Amino acid sequence: MSEQIENPYTKYVVKNGVITYDFQGIRLARSSSRVANRPRWVEFELFITPKEQYVISRIGMSVFYHSEECSTVSRNHLSAVDGAELAGFYIPCPDCKPTRSDYKGVYPELPRYWAQICEDGEGVVEALMKKDDFNNWYLTNVASRLLQDAAKYDDNIHAAFTVQKIE
Repeated sequence: MSEQIENPYTKYVVKNGVITYDFQGIRLARSSSRVANRPRWVEFELFITPKEQYVISRIGMSVFYHSEECSTVSRNHLSAVDGAELAGFYIPCPDCKPTRSDYKGVYPELPRYWAQICEDGEGVVEALMKKDDFNNWYLTNVASRLLQDAAKYDDNIHAAFTVQKIE
């Protein structure tokens, strides 16, 4: 009787804009900036594939909807929907104050998908870095929590996140 080795990998699908990444992997960590009563937040997940590539997934979430005149509509290329068919959790933008009964429709903010494939832990940390107004690089709290959690399970993430090289 031979012993069967269990496959530790699961099928995942993440999006990067309109592109879909379909892969086998292990989810190392997830992190969210969601706070009760805050209408926008971001959700991160970090995966590793059998070939030891890392996949970062970020989804920008919102429960706002807008009127046609709102600058958010043109800036984010939002599309109109019938306000009566809009899910109940959506709330009106406090700036443009739309009503669900607007005959032109309302413009909900939809999830914004971003994903990146990285070859190593350092690439993951670099992909999550942001630059402030003074050109200083930093990690947001939600990205830092993602890396802290992933570092518990992956030595490459641990080394890239917790060790700073000085040259």
